[in-house]
Amino acid sequence: MGKTCSETGAILGISERTVRFHIRNILDKLDVTTTRYAVVKAIAEGLI
Repeated sequence: MGKTCSETGAILGISERTVRFHIRNILDKLDVTTTRYAVVKAIAEGLI
């Protein structure tokens, strides 16, 4: 599994809330509801 928002924030030196904000924006831009679907869609579209 991946890191929690809290763990990611600590690594990047930002708040958990900021991590959640950015994840929400990514999900909205990809028009998906979960991070799992975001990864699948990003791979399918050649973004990662």
